[in-house]
Amino acid sequence: MQTKKTDKAIRTAQYKSTFLTPTEFMARKGKTVYISKEFHQKLNLLVFMLGGSKLTLADYLQNTSASF
Repeated sequence: MQTKKTDKAIRTAQYKSTFLTPTEFMARKGKTVYISKEFHQKLNLLVFMLGGSKLTLADYLQNTSASF
Protein backbone atom coordinates (compact mmCIF):
# COMPACT_ATOMS: atom_id res chain seq x y z
CA MET A 1 0.00 0.00 0.00
CA GLN A 2 2.79 2.42 0.89
CA THR A 3 4.52 1.69 -2.42
CA LYS A 4 1.43 2.73 -4.41
CA LYS A 5 1.24 6.04 -2.56
CA THR A 6 4.95 6.61 -3.08
CA ASP A 7 4.72 5.77 -6.80
CA LYS A 8 1.78 8.12 -7.22
CA ALA A 9 3.62 10.90 -5.40
CA ILE A 10 6.64 10.40 -7.64
CA ARG A 11 4.53 10.44 -10.81
CA THR A 12 2.72 13.57 -9.62
CA ALA A 13 6.00 15.32 -8.86
CA GLN A 14 7.39 14.33 -12.28
CA TYR A 15 4.25 15.59 -14.04
CA LYS A 16 4.42 18.90 -12.20
CA SER A 17 8.11 19.41 -12.92
CA THR A 18 7.64 18.52 -16.59
CA PHE A 19 4.39 20.28 -17.48
CA LEU A 20 3.48 22.70 -14.69
CA THR A 21 6.66 24.73 -14.55
CA PRO A 22 6.66 28.36 -15.70
CA THR A 23 8.88 29.00 -18.71
CA GLU A 24 10.72 31.99 -20.11
CA PHE A 25 8.53 31.78 -23.22
CA MET A 26 6.59 34.92 -24.06
CA ALA A 27 3.42 34.14 -26.00
CA ARG A 28 3.53 37.38 -27.95
CA LYS A 29 6.87 36.33 -29.48
CA GLY A 30 5.44 33.03 -30.75
CA LYS A 31 2.90 32.11 -33.38
CA THR A 32 -0.87 32.25 -33.17
CA VAL A 33 -2.66 28.95 -32.81
CA TYR A 34 -6.40 28.79 -33.34
CA ILE A 35 -8.42 26.50 -31.12
CA SER A 36 -12.10 26.39 -30.30
CA LYS A 37 -13.41 28.64 -27.54
CA GLU A 38 -14.57 25.58 -25.61
CA PHE A 39 -11.14 23.95 -25.80
CA HIS A 40 -9.47 27.22 -24.74
CA GLN A 41 -11.75 27.47 -21.71
CA LYS A 42 -11.06 23.87 -20.70
CA LEU A 43 -7.31 24.31 -21.03
CA ASN A 44 -7.39 27.58 -19.07
CA LEU A 45 -9.34 25.88 -16.29
CA LEU A 46 -6.89 22.96 -16.23
CA VAL A 47 -3.89 25.29 -16.09
CA PHE A 48 -5.50 27.41 -13.37
CA MET A 49 -6.44 24.40 -11.23
CA LEU A 50 -3.08 22.66 -11.55
CA GLY A 51 -0.66 25.54 -11.88
CA GLY A 52 -2.35 28.34 -10.00
CA SER A 53 -1.42 31.89 -10.86
CA LYS A 54 2.20 30.95 -11.56
CA LEU A 55 1.48 29.21 -14.86
CA THR A 56 0.04 30.48 -18.12
CA LEU A 57 -1.63 28.55 -20.89
CA ALA A 58 1.37 29.37 -23.10
CA ASP A 59 3.71 27.84 -20.47
CA TYR A 60 1.65 24.65 -20.32
CA LEU A 61 1.51 24.31 -24.11
CA GLN A 62 5.24 25.06 -24.40
CA ASN A 63 6.07 22.39 -21.81
CA THR A 64 3.70 19.86 -23.36
CA SER A 65 5.08 20.43 -26.85
CA ALA A 66 8.69 20.24 -25.64
CA SER A 67 8.08 16.82 -24.12
CA PHE A 68 7.53 15.30 -27.56
